[in-house]
Amino acid sequence: MELGNEIEIREEELLLSRVALKDQKAFEELYRRYSPRLFRYAQVRLRDSHAAEEVTQEALWAIWQGAHRYQGTSKPSTWIFGIAHHKVADLLKKRIKENLTQDELSKRSKHESDVNHAKNDVLHAALAKVSEPCRDALVLSFFYKFNYKEIGEILGCNEGTVKNRIFRGKEQLRELL
Repeated sequence: MELGNEIEIREEELLLSRVALKDQKAFEELYRRYSPRLFRYAQVRLRDSHAAEEVTQEALWAIWQGAHRYQGTSKPSTWIFGIAHHKVADLLKKRIKENLTQDELSKRSKHESDVNHAKNDVLHAALAKVSEPCRDALVLSFFYKFNYKEIGEILGCNEGTVKNRIFRGKEQLRELL
């Protein structure tokens, strides 16, 4: 691991330990660092800016409340994205229970996609058609640069499963694009 990465990890571990002690300045710094990244992750998964904002706030609130549970067995970013991943999954489960179809969700986000560039629209549309386990692994790998081990920790599976999901996800994208 590079020295710069090691220093950043130690800084974030210290930041989380201060958040666990309810240090508001530390939380503000953590919020500044992670809020935009968590929002983008949620937006890619949910394709709905309002829901992504809600999930981001819920994840950050959970971090504020549960920072004392961080064990240091993974990088802080892995732990934080794991919380966001679970919040996204909870919302998706809630939507399924409410019987919202993908078509209804797409109609809601049509206005947002009109604002985006055409290439991004095509990519997001293709990603939406990739199976959810593969899509999760692809997003964490390519957009957020997590390694296989970290993705496995976030998604709750082993590295071999992550590699397989990324491979299958790429194959699905090739067919769609």
